[in-house]
Amino acid sequence: MLAVLSTRQHHRMILSGKPDLRPQGGSWYLPSCGFFRVRVEGGDDGKDDAVEYPVGKRGGFFAHKFVRLMHKTALANELGPDVVLLLVFIAHTEDAARYSGPVTFWNSQLQETTGLKKWERLNRCRKQAMDAGWLQYEDGGNRKPGRYWVTIPDGYDQISDAPIEPNCTGLQPDKGYKQGYDEGYKQGYDAGYVVGVKQGEPSIPDPDPIPKTVPPGADPERPTGKIGGGYEQVIIPESLNDPECRHVAQTWFRYVVEIGLGDRNPENSATQLQEWWQQMARKGREKFLRDVRGSIANGWRTIRDVDDTRPSTGGQVRSAQPDIDPDFLRAVAVCKEFPSGSDYDREKRESALGPLIRVVRKMTSARLAESDKFTQKQLAAEWAIVREGMK
Repeated sequence: MLAVLSTRQHHRMILSGKPDLRPQGGSWYLPSCGFFRVRVEGGDDGKDDAVEYPVGKRGGFFAHKFVRLMHKTALANELGPDVVLLLVFIAHTEDAARYSGPVTFWNSQLQETTGLKKWERLNRCRKQAMDAGWLQYEDGGNRKPGRYWVTIPDGYDQISDAPIEPNCTGLQPDKGYKQGYDEGYKQGYDAGYVVGVKQGEPSIPDPDPIPKTVPPGADPERPTGKIGGGYEQVIIPESLNDPECRHVAQTWFRYVVEIGLGDRNPENSATQLQEWWQQMARKGREKFLRDVRGSIANGWRTIRDVDDTRPSTGGQVRSAQPDIDPDFLRAVAVCKEFPSGSDYDREKRESALGPLIRVVRKMTSARLAESDKFTQKQLAAEWAIVREGMK
């Protein structure tokens, strides 16, 4: 028995998945009429429907452009992610073969690499892709692998390969005009409205804004108080108005908050902050830096004179010079002043401590920066051991 089928009928017969039609060598077996041969010929118009691979027409990076086109057209929403995955694998296998011709796969290969474990699921995805015009497939029977190549449906090749706009959804050829018109109209309206409104505004605002001026001596880099808005009327004394002094002051302000004395933070009011700067200026620049850093290193609640060795009324020494290695106290002060792991703070620690930075690295700067009056004695003892071991 000889049955003449068109190529399209042949594909549909192969992909139908009907259990009663099975290949047997060079023949097909149909229970209703036994064995018969199939000869694939052209369609009803007498012309052959065979599709040839577009050798030399793909161009460079076709697979990447093909994937972007599926993304733009939201193909996964239309046909499902399994179909898109199958097409991606085929397109990039073509790319690996330099688009020299169709690529071949056994069904088992695609089932394994795509995760479509069941033949029925693979076959359904393959058929969906073919029906939608995204895939060309030629069955190889039992003895040859199938031949595959991706195709672009009519109309989709007109879609630009430019990046998708942030507010643009999937593109469809049949909706391109309306979608483009709507988006263009919206953008044009918005732009025109803004330009029109701006042109209609008076050139002199009413009321006239009061220009913001920075008081002489004030820090232009940041507002120094928390009230009043804008630049506060806080004048930093000229002797202390440099980056290092401002940084040390900020370190003290953070320290006061960390030890639970936020209500004593001079930044709580512009008046209090101005008075604080005036008091610090009386110390002089070098003593200001030394006293603030020493007070932080010793965990004191106020800025004390680290050079004062006079005995207190209780007979105890008021000095900031405890029976602790001064190098340790200096390391603690520097680590508290530059506590972060940024390149800037790390460089500052290295330049300020010199050879002592080796001991700091061994103990970690974070531990020294977080130390307080309760933990400093233990850390000081550890410092002595580590430093002795590194000699």
